[in-house]
Formats: sequence, C-alpha cells, structure tokens
Amino acid sequence: MKILVILISFFLSPISIAENICPEPKDKSWDRLPEAAFHPAAAMQALSNLKRYFSGELIVAPEFIEQNMNTIQGAFIYKDMQDLKSEPEYYKNAKQDFCKFMEKNAYLVH
Repeated sequence: MKILVILISFFLSPISIAENICPEPKDKSWDRLPEAAFHPAAAMQALSNLKRYFSGELIVAPEFIEQNMNTIQGAFIYKDMQDLKSEPEYYKNAKQDFCKFMEKNAYLVH
C-alpha cells in the first residue's frame, strides 16, 4: 500500500508544465512518461523516496528503486542540457542526448 501511495504522489506531484523540448514521441504507450517527470523537482522527489527506503521507512519492490534511479538519471541529463543553454553548440548535443533518453528510457518501470 505504501508503494502505491508513493507512486501516486510521485506522478501527481506539482511538476512545472512547460513546452516539450523533444519531438512528440511516436509511441503513445500508456506507460510513457512526460519530460516533466525528469525535471529537478522530480529528481528531488526520487531522492527523497530512496532516502525513505534506505532509512527503513519503506519496503518496496525492485521496480521502485529502478524507477527512481531512472528519474535521477534523466534529471541529470536534463540539468546538463539546461546548464548549456548559453552555449548553442553544446546545447544542441545535450538536447540530442536528452531526447535520446526520452525515446529509450521515459517509461514506467514494470
């Protein structure tokens, strides 16, 4: 039950709604995550979830850990991209990296 509550709060937490950086995915699968799931606020929530797990507050399935780690990885790539906005050549490459991540990894783990 705790897992369900955490997952629901994770995906319903206030995440800024912004225009997408990457092209709209061709795959409209039900388990695809939006770009906002990899913004800094989502990473902070994932870190909090992992802290609660390692402190013994939660007992979770392995997918819970994998999902939070995926969120953190995507947030690192997203932040790198945002940090390079003032350098167009590097930003272009970082944006490609983020969009590649979105294409291959932006799914719920199950």
